[in-house]
Amino acid sequence: MRQNTLGRLLASAAVVVMFVAACAAPNDTPLAPTLDKDQGALNGLAVCDPVARESVSRKIGKAGGVVSTSAARITIPEGALSEDVEVSLTQLGDRSNTIEVAPGLQAEAGIKVEISYRNCEKSPTGTHRIVAVDESNNVVGNEESFDDPENRTVNTITTTLHSRYAVAW
Repeated sequence: MRQNTLGRLLASAAVVVMFVAACAAPNDTPLAPTLDKDQGALNGLAVCDPVARESVSRKIGKAGGVVSTSAARITIPEGALSEDVEVSLTQLGDRSNTIEVAPGLQAEAGIKVEISYRNCEKSPTGTHRIVAVDESNNVVGNEESFDDPENRTVNTITTTLHSRYAVAW
């Protein structure tokens, strides 16, 4: 009787071991989410190594001007604004090179928005683009974008300046 109980116990243990082994991930499968499963990638946004948070403000008027951080630049041409405006540009330091621009502007001439993607993974589509995003980094507007792979930047020209932009694939 003891031998029969011991045999059943060993058989049960073997089944448990086989079940656990079958459910375990192979050694080459990461247990944590990989970078391409990042929230940015799920939204279609580029996956980037975060850059330092940086904020710059500058008064720009009829003569135009530039506001820039280490990873982004807003260029407002001469005649685009009818009065002086304090323009702020903040790179948020997140995983999609998101920038905030304040205030949102309606301009008479095209404002150039440029964001670097030097710190981003290679795009699976081969190109990068700029998108308008909300505070949760959900895409709310697609901008006609121009990818400059040599300088690893992407830019758009717009007469309506949104408050947030990010790099997307």
